[in-house]
Amino acid sequence: TVLEMGLQLSSFELLKGVWSQRVECTGCKKTRKGYCYDCLMPVGGIELPKVDLPFPCYIAQHRTEMRSKSTAVHAVMLSKDAFLTTPDKLPAEHPPGTCLLFPSDDALSIEEYVAQHGEIKRLIVVDSQWHKTWRTMHDASLFHLPCVKIRRYKTIFWRTQNKSDEFLATIEAIYLLYREYFQTTNGSYMGQYDDLLYIYMYYYQLIQESYRESKQEFR
Repeated sequence: TVLEMGLQLSSFELLKGVWSQRVECTGCKKTRKGYCYDCLMPVGGIELPKVDLPFPCYIAQHRTEMRSKSTAVHAVMLSKDAFLTTPDKLPAEHPPGTCLLFPSDDALSIEEYVAQHGEIKRLIVVDSQWHKTWRTMHDASLFHLPCVKIRRYKTIFWRTQNKSDEFLATIEAIYLLYREYFQTTNGSYMGQYDDLLYIYMYYYQLIQESYRESKQEFR
C-alpha cells in the first residue's frame, strides 16, 4: 500500500480547524467541508500544495459518478496538469505517446511501454465504478489507445466495495503510475509526486483518528 512508501507530504497543519467545518465556497456559494467538488477548489482560503506532472492526465469520469465521492477531483486541485472531464468531452485527437491506464489483457507495464514506445506524452484515466468502466471507455472511444498497467498494490480506501483490496481508488492509481514512470525513466524516486495524495491522506488520517477514538477496528 501507499502507507509503506514513506510518503513525503506537505504539512496538514493549515487544514486543521478550517476543514473540520462547512465553509461557503467562493465560487458557487454552496457550503462545503474541505473543498468544493463542483468548483474543484479548496474552501476556507486554504492554499493547497501543487504538483508538476511530466505529462498531462485527462480523467474521463462516468456521467453518473458522484463527484462528492470521487478521489479523482483531488488530482485536479493539486496539479495544473490534471483535467477532469466526461467521456464525450475528451480531446478529439490524441498525440503519439497517449496511453490509457487500464489493466486489459494486452496492457503493458510502464517499463515495457517506455522500452517499446518511448516517453508517455498524455495519460487517460477512467473514473467510474468498475462495472461502468467498459461503457465509459466505449463512450469516449478509447479502445484504440494502447493500455498501460501499474504493479499490483493494495488500497487503503475507506469506502467499502465489493471487490478485492487490489482495486485502487482513482487517485491512488494515478499517483502510483507517475511514481512508477519516474522510477523507470529517472531511477531513484525522491517524493516528487507524493502530494498528489495530500487530500487523500489527510482524510485517511482523519478517519483513522475517528476510529481510534471510538475504539473501532480500521485498516
